[in-house]
Amino acid sequence: MTIEHHWETKGLHTKYRGNVNGIDMLSQALLVGEDPRFDDLRYIIGDWSEAHNSSVGVDDVKQLVACLTGMARTNPHIRLANVYRD
Repeated sequence: MTIEHHWETKGLHTKYRGNVNGIDMLSQALLVGEDPRFDDLRYIIGDWSEAHNSSVGVDDVKQLVACLTGMARTNPHIRLANVYRD
């Protein structure tokens, strides 16, 4: 899998590896939102340091934004940080 979630006490560390596509990003975001631990999340670290390529189209981004907007309303306390490769 190109996206892995590592749950912590009040946070989530998401690793992106290899080639990441929009379908995987959307399906994984939905899994996070459905998880019972989501309500207690206070931070998410998006770690792109091992990603080599992303193939995400405009429609993928629109669907992802719609999903994340709903999730943000459900739990507005989450802070997000992303780590990228050089």
